[in-house]
Amino acid sequence: MTSNVVGTIGPDFMGLSFGKERAAYFTSSNTNLINRFKDFGSGLLRITASDTFTWEADAALGTFGKTSKADIDSLAAFVRAVGWKVIYGIPLRDNTEIPAADEAAYATQRLGDSLYCIELGNEPDTYGWNYTTFKEKWLRLNAAIRAPDKVPNALFSGPDAANNVDRYSARFADDMKALNIKLTLLSQHHYRIRATIDKTIASLLVTPDPVLTTGIPGVDPVAKLPTLKAAADRSGIPFRLTETNSAVNGGVADVSDTYASALWCIDLMFTVAKGGGQGVNFHAGGGAAYSPLRFNGNAIDLGRGIQPEYYGLRFFAMAGLGSVLETTISASGQNISAYAIDTGAGKSIMFVNKSRLSFELALQLPSPAASMTAIYLYVDVNALTTQPVNGDTLPAKIGIRIQNGMIGVSTGLTGMSSPYIIKNNGSRATVNVPALTAVLVTAS
Repeated sequence: MTSNVVGTIGPDFMGLSFGKERAAYFTSSNTNLINRFKDFGSGLLRITASDTFTWEADAALGTFGKTSKADIDSLAAFVRAVGWKVIYGIPLRDNTEIPAADEAAYATQRLGDSLYCIELGNEPDTYGWNYTTFKEKWLRLNAAIRAPDKVPNALFSGPDAANNVDRYSARFADDMKALNIKLTLLSQHHYRIRATIDKTIASLLVTPDPVLTTGIPGVDPVAKLPTLKAAADRSGIPFRLTETNSAVNGGVADVSDTYASALWCIDLMFTVAKGGGQGVNFHAGGGAAYSPLRFNGNAIDLGRGIQPEYYGLRFFAMAGLGSVLETTISASGQNISAYAIDTGAGKSIMFVNKSRLSFELALQLPSPAASMTAIYLYVDVNALTTQPVNGDTLPAKIGIRIQNGMIGVSTGLTGMSSPYIIKNNGSRATVNVPALTAVLVTAS
């Protein structure tokens, strides 16, 4: 690990994403959901544009296919209770100027300082349009929303493309700069497992994700993160993965809903941060296999609402905010990764071991530390109904622990043991990293 800064994890880095069909989740009385959002500290909630929805101001809260004043009022109360900000989506594909402007004006008024920016449309590269048709429609709705009697100072993100990072996202950033339309965010979606990638745990845990970092010839040849960063730098704006998760179409059972997803999401977030990204929004809702929180009706399911991925998000949040430092690791080619954050108060070092080998790692810090401690994310095999085969806990759906602690729907993370004390010699220490675990070392 060196003192070279390669990225930043800021207060808006963590995020979740929900469709408008989940509007009834977001009420000031949904205490469990409010508290599970608060577990992450600050963050950014994305409400998708949901292109099939229409604006009907007087519809009841949660009316499917409609967005109303009641929906926005309830959302505003929820985010005030949570302390997060909102990327608010306005439909594009089937929408017209007047309802788009009316919805944006009401959302801006009611959300106030909680509104981060407005998103127009969702995954426009799947509409069956060409890019020019999309851009022209986007500009028409944008102009209507920015009318003097609507939201003249509105802030926007875009284009929220599903793929096509070069033909849509980078091109969109360049075009908006040429038109002198300042975007708040350059936004892109990403799912690790799609039709071209095997729907397996092994595929999920390839690190780093080559689609993000290098591209895959003949499959996804254009690397997402370098392309987005170059376009964002040219335009002077940040970029963000505003919708992501393990696999498309709600995830893959026995992959997206397993302990493997907890390790995967930690790697993903650090990969995005190191690639220059401003943050990540994990898509969620309903009973989707990939949802960090699983719902029963409009509330978190009391029996199985805390999914493995939530543990990964929670563990990542425990590392804190700050500058991401350059790290290297030598582990004989095994699937283990290392990351570090300078939090200002010290260093947070994260090891994510996806291999079936345990390691005693020699840790070298850029400067001496007075003390070091460690906490672990792992699966308690004694909690499993069937024992793992060959020690493989990656498929586990229960028994996940953070330093012996469990996360409850209504209680949050409880029962944690004290961190382990790591003996160190100034800037050097040896850290035990068992197979199939994540380890957070704090040096101060």
